[in-house]
Amino acid sequence: MQAQYDNIGDAIIRGTLVGWLREFDDVSVITGSAPDEYLEVVNLDAGVECYRSLLEYSKSRARTTHLAFAPGEQYLDRGVREWPKAVANILLSYAIRANGGRVVKVGRGYRGAQRFLTLLERVQMGASDLTLVRDVEALRMFPRASLMPDIALASERFDSTDTASAERREGLVLSMRGDRGTDLEYVGKVLQSAGQSVSVVTQVRRDAARSAEVALHFGVDLDRWEGSMEEQLRSLVDRYRSARFVVSDRLHVLIFALLCGAIPLGIETGSHNKLSRQFDAIGLGHLIGSPTSRDLFELAISDPAAVAAETRSAIQASRLKLNQAKADVGSLLARDR
Repeated sequence: MQAQYDNIGDAIIRGTLVGWLREFDDVSVITGSAPDEYLEVVNLDAGVECYRSLLEYSKSRARTTHLAFAPGEQYLDRGVREWPKAVANILLSYAIRANGGRVVKVGRGYRGAQRFLTLLERVQMGASDLTLVRDVEALRMFPRASLMPDIALASERFDSTDTASAERREGLVLSMRGDRGTDLEYVGKVLQSAGQSVSVVTQVRRDAARSAEVALHFGVDLDRWEGSMEEQLRSLVDRYRSARFVVSDRLHVLIFALLCGAIPLGIETGSHNKLSRQFDAIGLGHLIGSPTSRDLFELAISDPAAVAAETRSAIQASRLKLNQAKADVGSLLARDR
């Protein structure tokens, strides 16, 4: 379970996949160096066995049957330093298959397309029984895969009858990446167009300094991250459940806000179009803008009730597709029983 251990979204999508797998078989998780607070958000139940390394797992009495790679974005633009890991994954996959096990990759996205790493990924997919990717661009790169919405949309951590209706929602929640210099002039125009009181939050701990800068720049409230990841998740959910709009350049901020009933307004940064690809896949691409498009989301802001109905429909449709994806995984894993 290699991941960004300060990223709540990473923990949620991994926990969602483990939940799927637990419905079909016993599960062991290679947690690597994941801290306890991260694993708390992953929310592994008492029946899941955890090991810090593949070597530790191999020394146990456990016997490998199947292999599932964690969901999320995979970097194909990092060059030579990623080659050993890619080759190791290929060898591991073929070893699992040789022992009669199944190999699945669920909810993958990709960034970049360095030639050799892309070739290695194609070889690894050849060793996999099932690969499910989360956007059309990934499907174009790897036609052997199948398409599914982002697995975060299947998470039940955000479902609640306490969620405020569109008419009773107030305020705008803003959360910005700390690793990119998003055009704050454009962000300010979006905030002005929305006409709501603004508070700044942090969903990835390394973004905290940027959150403070943004709050100071706009002269708005800052909700500091002061507790554990689980405590921060609860605080974010409370915010998202009452906000009318959530503006962010982070994918899972937008998806969690969507699941909590807020209207997500995404600001695309960089050249990878990550937000557009994911939201196009669920029919909500018009909720993503960028400094170059200068889109101020006038339609979404002027009729939030209509957009809220649209987003609910998108969630329902996405979950039907995700249920089918889960069934496909279960059918594959049960085939040899």
